[in-house]
Amino acid sequence: IGTGFAYLLEGLNTLFGFLLFLTGKLLDFAIEFSINPVGDLYRSDTVSTAWNLLRDIINMSFIFILLYIAIGTVLNINGVDWKKQVSQIIIAAILVNFSLFITRVVIDAGNILANSFYTEMVSCETTPCPDGDGNPRDRVGISERFMNALGIPIIHDLKPGDFNMNQLSGWTGVGNAFVKMVVILIAIWVFLSAAILFIARTFALVFILILSPIGIAGANLPLLSSQAKRWREELFKQSLLGVVFLFFVFVILTFSYT
Repeated sequence: IGTGFAYLLEGLNTLFGFLLFLTGKLLDFAIEFSINPVGDLYRSDTVSTAWNLLRDIINMSFIFILLYIAIGTVLNINGVDWKKQVSQIIIAAILVNFSLFITRVVIDAGNILANSFYTEMVSCETTPCPDGDGNPRDRVGISERFMNALGIPIIHDLKPGDFNMNQLSGWTGVGNAFVKMVVILIAIWVFLSAAILFIARTFALVFILILSPIGIAGANLPLLSSQAKRWREELFKQSLLGVVFLFFVFVILTFSYT
């Protein structure tokens, strides 16, 4: 009975192993796409068009604000200080037109640093990574590095001789198969969570780029100061997310291979 149950669990492990392989590929894609230093998405026409639209709207609003300041100055409306407010509008108007460039510089700086950790991890120069047939490779994904560290075989590298039937005999086999299942399921959850994190980061950075006129100009406009503060916090948070995440992954994998 124990042996049969062990074979059943091992069959489920084969299915979960395939799911782990898929989530690993998703993770590799999500990370590479998100930290690409010259990512096409961050420089796409869609982002530029949306940014231009918002920039033009804000520039037009400056005209109405200046008109209000002029009227307020003539009518001596309380709270209108044309010397202070006009200088704020001029600085904001200049910054708005450079907001996309400034934001891209911050994002690219984080992505370049994150990409340096990623490149070191996936490169096979320092840590050899032959395929299932022993052939050398130039690079592998982070997911495969993790699976190798955990001792989980890669689906495309499996061969019939890799299955040890003695490990599936009796209730000891059930324990071995169950432990293996737990490790695989935890790995699936970690890979999927990290993939979702980087996919969310990618879309967040796109919206940060589009909303950069508000974030940059708002620093000099009291009306938009709270929104600008939230924008800046999100910009640095998302820019550093890739760096911090991949740094700790780099440390973990370095210790696991030593």
